[in-house]
Amino acid sequence: MTSLDPEHFIFVTQVYFCDPLPSSNHSPEDIVAMYAVVIWDWIISLPREYRFVWRTHWTPVKIAYLFCRYWVITVVPYLLYCFVVDHPLATCEKIFRIPVALAMWNQVGSQSVLLIRTYAFFNRNVYILLFLLTALSGVIAYQLYVDTTQMLLLPFTAPHSGMGPCLPRSKPHSAHLLGFFVRPSIFK
Repeated sequence: MTSLDPEHFIFVTQVYFCDPLPSSNHSPEDIVAMYAVVIWDWIISLPREYRFVWRTHWTPVKIAYLFCRYWVITVVPYLLYCFVVDHPLATCEKIFRIPVALAMWNQVGSQSVLLIRTYAFFNRNVYILLFLLTALSGVIAYQLYVDTTQMLLLPFTAPHSGMGPCLPRSKPHSAHLLGFFVRPSIFK
């Protein structure tokens, strides 16, 4: 493994987040601090959000925006739990797909905002709407396919300990996990 291999970067990330040495494992306070950054970002923008979003009438775009905004705040604690805390192998085998499935819905929310705005831009053309809904359905189907069949659990950096973070990886000779995050960009 050279320093330019993707496996090296994943290894470095895994060692940083969940070093197998007991003295360097992240504490619950570290996880709270990481989540505090997410909450801090939300708090500093809350006055503008209140003025520009909450005080306006309800529209499909407003609903999609609020879903995107609050979905992340809701799921980040679980993502940190999966990716930062050491877990036994049996637990990781059960939960490593869940964070990717949760990430999918945030992407669907942001794509919904773009879909609604594009539909409006094209003067509410039904054919454009059908095309965009078909494209979004294809993206969702692909992401569900990747999440359910194309991921494996990334081996722990210290396999003898039997503990580590629950990080996914692509199956060998497959780029589907990368495609999971790149494919929605093509839709945009």
